[in-house]
Amino acid sequence: MKKILYAGSNTTHIVSLECIIRLVADRRKETIFFCNISILFRGESKGKHSKRVMQSAYESAAVQKVLDCAIDAATNIRQSTLSDEVFDELGFAIKLMQEI
Repeated sequence: MKKILYAGSNTTHIVSLECIIRLVADRRKETIFFCNISILFRGESKGKHSKRVMQSAYESAAVQKVLDCAIDAATNIRQSTLSDEVFDELGFAIKLMQEI
């Protein structure tokens, strides 16, 4: 990270950094990491890198928003058999998205 901040960097470095962060299984932590790194880049006057990493934060947060809405909808289902089926499918979707 220090090398990227102080010694100069190119798009390949940023892509590698994004790939490493995406290995985090928790989307919320992933979003926080992207935001913190964006702030570091902005502090070092690397606006282009800051914007790119912030875009990754937005994308990560958008996935969370969709899942949060789906979970909210599933918890409002009154039929227990349907609710169980929806939660099973949600669990599968979450596992799948964590692997991506």
